[in-house]
Amino acid sequence: MNRYYNVISGVSSWEEGIRQSAEPLLVNNIVNEEYVDAMINNVKVNGNYIIISPYIAMPHARSEYGALDTGFSILKLKEGVEFPNNKPVKLFITFASTDNERHLEILQEFALILSDEKNLDVLLNTENVDDLKNILEKGE
Repeated sequence: MNRYYNVISGVSSWEEGIRQSAEPLLVNNIVNEEYVDAMINNVKVNGNYIIISPYIAMPHARSEYGALDTGFSILKLKEGVEFPNNKPVKLFITFASTDNERHLEILQEFALILSDEKNLDVLLNTENVDDLKNILEKGE
């Protein structure tokens, strides 16, 4: 699976956070621009459902909106960004999949990783890309 990691100081809006987190997927032809727009529109239409736990958002869209391959991108913000209803986010786990079965597998993999308090602590507090990689790839 295609994986990308980045740590930056911050973004000016939650929309920019989604765009920044999706940038490696876009550049590497995992998704197209329509997919990125669909992720942003999902939040505008459906609210903050992508915030899966405090400080963690998991933007994604349906495959027919432009998922060209399977992959994920992790964007860690040193300074969190506010989503609607004052929900701060520091970690974007943006993913795409071309089929529903793989989509669910990715969600399950992340649920396992994020259910560990030590993993959560490192993910939310690190400023080091290697720390992100170590936690998110240690089960493989």
